[in-house]
Amino acid sequence: MSQSPSEVRRHWAIVLACGIGIGAGVTGIPFYTLGLFIQPLGAEFEWTRAEVQGMFTVFSITGILAVPFIGWLTDKYSVRRVVLGSLVGTVIGYLCLAYLTRSLITFYISAAIISLLGAGTTPITWTKAISGWFDRQRGLALGLALAGTGFAALTAPNYVAAILDRYDWRAAYLGLALIPLLALPLVYLLLKEPPGSSGATSTDQSTDKKLTGVTVAEALRDWRLWVIFASFFLLSGAIGGSIPNLVPLLMDASMERSEAAGIVGLIGVAVIAGRVVVGYCIDRFWAPGVAAIVQSAPVLSALILLQPELSVPLVTVAVVLIGFAAGAEFDLIAYLIGRYFGLRHYAKIYTVPYIGFAVSAGLAPTFFGYLFDIQGSYDLVMQICAGLFGSGALLLLTLGRYPSFDSSSGDEPATAQ
Repeated sequence: MSQSPSEVRRHWAIVLACGIGIGAGVTGIPFYTLGLFIQPLGAEFEWTRAEVQGMFTVFSITGILAVPFIGWLTDKYSVRRVVLGSLVGTVIGYLCLAYLTRSLITFYISAAIISLLGAGTTPITWTKAISGWFDRQRGLALGLALAGTGFAALTAPNYVAAILDRYDWRAAYLGLALIPLLALPLVYLLLKEPPGSSGATSTDQSTDKKLTGVTVAEALRDWRLWVIFASFFLLSGAIGGSIPNLVPLLMDASMERSEAAGIVGLIGVAVIAGRVVVGYCIDRFWAPGVAAIVQSAPVLSALILLQPELSVPLVTVAVVLIGFAAGAEFDLIAYLIGRYFGLRHYAKIYTVPYIGFAVSAGLAPTFFGYLFDIQGSYDLVMQICAGLFGSGALLLLTLGRYPSFDSSSGDEPATAQ
């Protein structure tokens, strides 16, 4: 891998393709827009908030089942083929949601379809491409590419709110289907396989390049993988459970839907900033330390949202801190897996913390919605979030120094850096 400081400039098309693809995929848009569908679906079908947010639980569980297969396909075959097929599947999934019936089961089945068919648009594929093309500026490249979810967070809530105000929720899902449809030709033209990968063409292959790293079995025996798993399980629960509930929380505090959506839309700006700033920092500083600072900051957000009177400036601070932390998550998981376990079996190893991340993100919205249905407020939810942010951040400080890998063997960690 080239050590040139101009890696991002030389491979800008790869970064752009991955940014477009992840922004249009199933990682960001369903999550950041879920809160806007809670009231329209509840009003039409008489579903509770917990029932509507159960969609995301089904979505996440289905994704968990699909992720190991996607990891295997990505390592064995072509990243490009996997992501292009999944973008088509994402379009189909939104169409299913747009034409669902009154049955709650149909709603959940539609959620499972989009999650299953769109599983190849999750960070497993895009970060595999980025990690294969970049070394010295990998953190920055990951941050720039994964900022695609930030653009989704910034634009999708307002996009959906505008459609809901003018039309209805079915039209909003049709509008969402247009996004991956438009992304498809751009990704097709810009994305290439990383050098040395099984899907690369002969002109992409480098004769002196060999992907190094531990085996899957060695990674599973390494305590650091399970620290990463546990940390992001806790952090994902806090972020994944709080963000879908922010719009209804603010509307319960007497804000108009457009005002609440506008404030929550600031998460997109914060996610983009989090991606890029954290990506830049982890290229220069110890990544777990950077992570601990960023991921503990939303404890303040939870304390702000616990206040009986919510002012716009304080709510904005709370939302921005949560968004900044959300922006750092995928960058950090990808970077930590690449640095602690290497790239040889990257996608398969990445699935382990990703499964924990997805389980927590899938269960938290439903659980928090259930707590609201019982208590009639989000106070307990915010208290739980404060604990999750603090404990998840502290865990990362136990990871220790990065190992180095012996390129002659390709498997064994050598001396620590």
